[in-house]
Parts: sequence; structure tokens; C-alpha cells
Amino acid sequence: MPSLRIGKPFTRRESCAVGVNPVGGEKGGLRTGLWERKNSLAKGRLILLTLALSNTSDKPIDYDAQAAGCNDSLLVKDSKGNIVPYRAEWCSTIGGDLILQPGDSLPLFYDFILEEQYDISRRGLYTVQFRGLAPVTKDGKTSAIPPSNTITIRMK
Repeated sequence: MPSLRIGKPFTRRESCAVGVNPVGGEKGGLRTGLWERKNSLAKGRLILLTLALSNTSDKPIDYDAQAAGCNDSLLVKDSKGNIVPYRAEWCSTIGGDLILQPGDSLPLFYDFILEEQYDISRRGLYTVQFRGLAPVTKDGKTSAIPPSNTITIRMK
């Protein structure tokens, strides 16, 4: 598995290696995809998630994904449909808009450790979905990032 730099476009080889095929909702030419990467090296059960963003339009799109991997950005539910509370620290981010070229995909986060932010220690099924991000700027320059597909995780 190649090492990926966050916020940098996937190369064609990396895209094939991690199976980049965002299948979540599409909004304004952007589509997200969330998936679990199996981790055979971790002791116990460590859930590693990757979230990718793709530009499905024919023009460059400005986006700001600084909070994609923090501040309760995922909707996690247990098998009864109860929302699993966010338990990590809230954080501030600093940075600016980035541009995603037509047809490009990039990781918004890679090897995100779900257990660090949500308590999924009980046995059973959990569903996980990236909530999406509203545009950061009020001038309408940045695009909203749509919610992702929903994945199911089984804790043993």
C-alpha cells in the first residue's frame, strides 16, 4: 500500500491501490467516498478509514476540507440506530482554499483511527458516514463537500 500525503492528488497507481471510487452523494461537481482499510498489523481491532474527494465536473473547484477529520465530522450509529457520541477534543483549523482539478481525486483523510474519536468498543454493527462540510467562505467561492456513502463495521 503506498504512503499517501494528505491533500495531495492520488496518482493513477495510488488510486488503483486503494480503490478510489467515491460513491457517496454528489453536490456541485464534488463526490466523496468513505471506506475501511483492513489493518492486519494492529493488535486487537483498529478501524482505519479513508475519505476521498473527487471532482466529477469539467472545471476546477475550490474547496476547504480542513475539518474533514475532526470536530465530529462522522455520523456513527450503533446497531439500534443510536448516535455514538464524539469523544475527542474539539480543534480549530487554519489554512485556506485548495483547488481540485476536473477528474482528480484526493484523500481528505487516510488511515483515520475511528476509535480515537468515537467509542465503538462494544460488540456489534456500527454504521459510519462522513457528514459533509458546508462552504467555509461567505463569498460563495468554496464549494460544500457532500456527505459520503455509509459503511458498516462489525466489532467482535
